[in-house]
Amino acid sequence: MKMDKVNQILELHFRTKRPLLLRGPAGVGKTAIVKAFAALKGINVYEYRAAYCEPGDLKGLCDPKDGRMTFLRPDDLPPEDDENSILFLDEINRASTAVMNCVMQATDGSGRIATHKLPKGCLVVAAINPDNSNHTVNALDFALMSRFNVIDIDYDRQCLISYAKATSWNPRVVSFIQAEKNIFGNYGDYDGTANMPTP
Repeated sequence: MKMDKVNQILELHFRTKRPLLLRGPAGVGKTAIVKAFAALKGINVYEYRAAYCEPGDLKGLCDPKDGRMTFLRPDDLPPEDDENSILFLDEINRASTAVMNCVMQATDGSGRIATHKLPKGCLVVAAINPDNSNHTVNALDFALMSRFNVIDIDYDRQCLISYAKATSWNPRVVSFIQAEKNIFGNYGDYDGTANMPTP
């Protein structure tokens, strides 16, 4: 799917709250697309870089009280009163198995991570790089993948130029991207070494 169509998919998933997984090469603009959509909707995005997370970053540290085990709510987990927000889990296929298990719970329909409720109307969006020779990633098992609608994002130079003009990028940058077709190709030509200007 070209970058300029992803907003329509995000809008649909924002209404249905079905978890969404964006798959595309590093730098294609997955994070930027989600943040731009949230800004357009006037909603908050709570971002976790799953590759850098420990399980406690998502479920909180253990807090035993009165013979019971609870978890302290992480500061950057969406607060329960922030309805219609986005929990964005980036690079989940670079995360540890324990972190992926937290992602599984966040996407199982329970609206929870450990003992923490996610806000009503919170959309879970995740992003990954493709599992190919250009990216070193962990395989995601079927149980986790099946919880998401998966969208493959293709790099498209013309879509980026249109986006750059619409969002008032510096005209010199836009002109450079337009002029240097040999430097900035399309994703179909991407071999892991080509340059890709991104949002």
